[in-house]
Amino acid sequence: MNNCKNKHSKQFGSIYIAVGILILGIHYYMSDKISDMLRGMLVGLGFTLSIAGILMIIRTLYYKQPKNADKYVDMLEMEEIDIQDELKEKVRDKTGRMFYRVNIVITIIVTITNVILDNFGIAINNVTLSICLSVYLAFQLIFGSVYYKRLLKKY
Repeated sequence: MNNCKNKHSKQFGSIYIAVGILILGIHYYMSDKISDMLRGMLVGLGFTLSIAGILMIIRTLYYKQPKNADKYVDMLEMEEIDIQDELKEKVRDKTGRMFYRVNIVITIIVTITNVILDNFGIAINNVTLSICLSVYLAFQLIFGSVYYKRLLKKY
């Protein structure tokens, strides 16, 4: 088993947890001095980093057990094959190019819509903006994954 990778995963997991707790602490101590939107972003970032760190450590401990050593070696081999596979690399590149184009178009549409709404005196509040950005982020994640898998099946 590759102890170096396990050690790094535990270290990075611990760093993620520490930074997440630090951000949550900043939120707690400065909650009366910062805006609601920034508070929400700090809480989201703090929890996300903390949970990601915890999951990294759990995964490391799971694969460190002797009964899971074979699974770990297989997983590392598959990761190495996936990284070096030329077809998957080309599919990732093509997905990235398409994803970039779609994001540019969406950004242009949102900018134009915002300008039009502003000209009519309709202001977008922080809650609406947060919801729109959350939907946009979810769309990016889902679109990228679905398009990649679709291209992978095609080739």
